[in-house]
Amino acid sequence: METVKEFLVIFLLGSASALCLALIYYVSRITKSIEAIQSNIDSISRQFNPLLESLTVLSKSVKILSEDVRAQVTKVGWIVEEMKEKIENVLSIEKRVREAFESPAQSLTSLLSFLRGKVGSLFRKNER
Repeated sequence: METVKEFLVIFLLGSASALCLALIYYVSRITKSIEAIQSNIDSISRQFNPLLESLTVLSKSVKILSEDVRAQVTKVGWIVEEMKEKIENVLSIEKRVREAFESPAQSLTSLLSFLRGKVGSLFRKNER
């Protein structure tokens, strides 16, 4: 029985040693995998820095561009308002000119019609 116990102890110690060796092997593989992941993360980090700088520059450019567009839109709005005011002034002047000429022209037309009628009747009376 002693030999069986010794055999079992030796077997258990051998199994424990094998498990320790397997544990050491897998821990070293896990460590290498973690190092590879860390290396990949460092590489990605280095690639993100230029990307972030480019995005910052792009953002500033978009901001400047949008400010320029706002300024241009404001200028165009001002020009449109000025043109609208000028057109309204021209239309107002045209209306006043038309009104100034229409009344006298109508008066002149009616006066000429009246005179034509009178002159016509004067000649008709002289013909008879």
